[in-house]
Amino acid sequence: MKREVKACAAGIDIGAGSGAKMGLFDRAGSILAEGLLPIEQYGGTPDGMARGLADTLKELLRGNESPRLESAGVAMPGFSCSDGTVRCNNLPFLDGTPFADLVRKHLDAPVFTVNDADAGGLAEWSQAKTALLYWVFGGGWGGAWVSDDGQVQYPSSDWNGDDDMLHYSNEPGYAIPLRKSWLAKELAALGGSMEVFEQVCLAERQWRNNKVTGPNDRDDCMRAEQVVSGNGRWRLFRTFATADREFEKQLNENERACLQTPSVAGRVIDKLAEAGSEVAMKTDRLFGLALAEAGEAHFRSGPRGNCPDGMDIYVGGKPSRAMKFFGPVAQEAMKKKGLKSQLKLSWFSARNLNANLAGAAVLAWKKLDEAVAAKKEEEKKSGQD
Repeated sequence: MKREVKACAAGIDIGAGSGAKMGLFDRAGSILAEGLLPIEQYGGTPDGMARGLADTLKELLRGNESPRLESAGVAMPGFSCSDGTVRCNNLPFLDGTPFADLVRKHLDAPVFTVNDADAGGLAEWSQAKTALLYWVFGGGWGGAWVSDDGQVQYPSSDWNGDDDMLHYSNEPGYAIPLRKSWLAKELAALGGSMEVFEQVCLAERQWRNNKVTGPNDRDDCMRAEQVVSGNGRWRLFRTFATADREFEKQLNENERACLQTPSVAGRVIDKLAEAGSEVAMKTDRLFGLALAEAGEAHFRSGPRGNCPDGMDIYVGGKPSRAMKFFGPVAQEAMKKKGLKSQLKLSWFSARNLNANLAGAAVLAWKKLDEAVAAKKEEEKKSGQD
């Protein structure tokens, strides 16, 4: 017998790939229905996209016997600023727009935007119900520190463009510097070369000033996500593969072709790791060591690393499926550094669920509850006056 649901919240995950995923969630966090606005239907204008999202969501509501939509959360691939606008480099036509207000106008319900990594952190918190760190790997490395009561700490909502103003818990991959001297030493210990690594980076895409640099264009380091990310794992693999092509015998033509593109190479590297390929094993060993090195900076870099050590770290994103390969190395290296936090696979990744989507709905319910509580407090004060 189908359970009757009278009210729901919507979660929307704005992607720059296939499109905007959306779902209806009940109070318990169970998903009732899912939908998609394909990227081809974004429309190219902020208002056109807002209308498309609202129309798709309304259709989803009608198909689910039209429960009352209480609130909606939107996970964005960028910053959600305090003035109500968003910063969104991946979708430039949305940059600087009051996107929540635009969607609200077409949806007739409260709408709130949030950075997608912060949304993922809120999703993990909705399951763990305790303070945690969320690290998500993809093209880069995003993160969120969520407190016991479900508040994202130090969100980069009004970033002024100065890398030194970013908190390590919220932008670990972008803000944490990884010393080039450290990477060169570790590469050499495994038979690799820093020179080849930089060549791989420069051949991949156009880097700022045509060189690999760290936060605020520092030459002595690089951004941690240039190694610690899905793309970073691919860069390490390409570096070690330059001198060792033996692994190609284990792959078919399509798999060898996939290794040329970071977005689809991960599963092939996983296959090689399962088979014990030396190149893959070196890749994941260095990935784990780099994660621990960046993790130490994350916890111990003064005000920007004031996140308390000992909290569980939930790892999400597509590369999290390779955690069984790099996780033990990272955990052992963290232990040697005296760090106590434990790496855990994301609750959502383990179930092949969308953490951004669920987290956007968690935000929608939380913001609604906060508004109700604020109204009651206001009425209480008015009554006392």
